[in-house]
Amino acid sequence: MKKCFRLNEHGFFLFVTMLMLVVFSAVTIHALAVFDREKGFIIMEIQHTYAEHYFDNGLDAVKKAIQNDESTNITLMYDQGEVNIMTEMSDEDYDVIIAAQYQTYERDRRYLFDQNGELIQRVR
Repeated sequence: MKKCFRLNEHGFFLFVTMLMLVVFSAVTIHALAVFDREKGFIIMEIQHTYAEHYFDNGLDAVKKAIQNDESTNITLMYDQGEVNIMTEMSDEDYDVIIAAQYQTYERDRRYLFDQNGELIQRVR
């Protein structure tokens, strides 16, 4: 009789878990944005933007932070496409530093904002 390879329930669960870890670790990266109040814009350096609709929610949060004259660190955490904003006081040289986590695959981009938080330029 030929023996064939079979996965039991435990083995199948382990296989699926490992596969999910590999996939999710391959598409998740970080972005950094710095708001310089003296220059009046935010420079956002992003690596490999693939799903820009995830990041557009972050752009809205950046705009609100500028319009509300926030002087805090703002962290944007993406959870199933939702953006949760957590703030804490900053002793940094810059008024607002934003770290965003999102899915990706393209090249680095830079986003420039005016003093009202409007996106004025996307540079590749």
